[in-house]
Amino acid sequence: MNGSVKIAGAGVSGLTAAINLAKHGYDVAVYEKRKSFTNENICAVRNYDLPMDAVEEFKKCGVELRPCAKVKKVIKSSPNHSMEEHSRGKAIFYLLERGSSENSVENQLLKQARELGVKIVTGKPVKEREVDIVATGSRRTDILAYGHMYEGLDTDEDTAYIIYDNLYAPGGYIYILTSGDRTVIISVSFDKKKFRYLPVNFSLFLRKNELVKTLVGEKEPLGRVSGYGNYDILRTAKRNGRYLVGERGFFMDASKGFGIRYAVLTGYLAAKAMVDDLDYDDLWKDILLEELRRNFKRRIMLNKFTNKDYDMMLCKMGKKIDIENYLKETRKMKKHIDLFFPLYMLKWKMGKLF
Repeated sequence: MNGSVKIAGAGVSGLTAAINLAKHGYDVAVYEKRKSFTNENICAVRNYDLPMDAVEEFKKCGVELRPCAKVKKVIKSSPNHSMEEHSRGKAIFYLLERGSSENSVENQLLKQARELGVKIVTGKPVKEREVDIVATGSRRTDILAYGHMYEGLDTDEDTAYIIYDNLYAPGGYIYILTSGDRTVIISVSFDKKKFRYLPVNFSLFLRKNELVKTLVGEKEPLGRVSGYGNYDILRTAKRNGRYLVGERGFFMDASKGFGIRYAVLTGYLAAKAMVDDLDYDDLWKDILLEELRRNFKRRIMLNKFTNKDYDMMLCKMGKKIDIENYLKETRKMKKHIDLFFPLYMLKWKMGKLF
């Protein structure tokens, strides 16, 4: 036995760290303030513009995650234009269930952790100063999501919809994902000044958007889906000897709000730092820093977008494009931001302090 480790938070990052530490002979205890995982959802994991396939990357990080579906076509629309992105065989996104189902991310990781002897204590919050790894989630609301889950809509698992419209998703987008007979329609906003209006705007969207009106019809939702997240680029993800992982360390894609991959990576790297006596900050910065900066630059660009800009973007892409060419075009659009990135980051930090 290499010693004992305490982890606060039984989410993706905390359980990933626990699994990797247990594999190396550590006595691991994970403390989760919730008694169960009940927030049902379907989430996407980006599988493009990565060093390797996302599922294979998870395996390399010591965890096995089975997707519930693969998205190979994305239909994007703005108020006046639409386009289709497709892949050449590989998935553009992997879809993962969240919540209480047997195949949810949480339950997949809980099973792996328990099989390795990890002690899971639920319904018991723990103070950060009492643990070695902090995986307790977001500390503030930089991103807000709200929507509904439905059953039996006429949608395909291999197709995702992304809708840009600042009236209904200020600074963000609305997405539609399907796994089995369940479909989520979620509005994601990055405009903090308009967060309070998101549920009302979502209701208007359901009544006004032609695609959604056709899909939903008179069906009632199974339930509401909501969540929030935070993003930043910290100088250090260590605090008084403790490692901050996942959203607790502000590891989230600033451009789109994706967080699962960063949760897995940082959970794995925190465990690696402990096992191999390495510097955690050096590890995450070497792997993630440039990517985090790239996502921030995209967020700078998207924060300035109007509906007219979304129209122009999709019109420029054409009616159909493969994912590789889509990436080339979006990178061209943000080149002018590189010069002013340090100034933007300073403004961002000051805005969060005051």
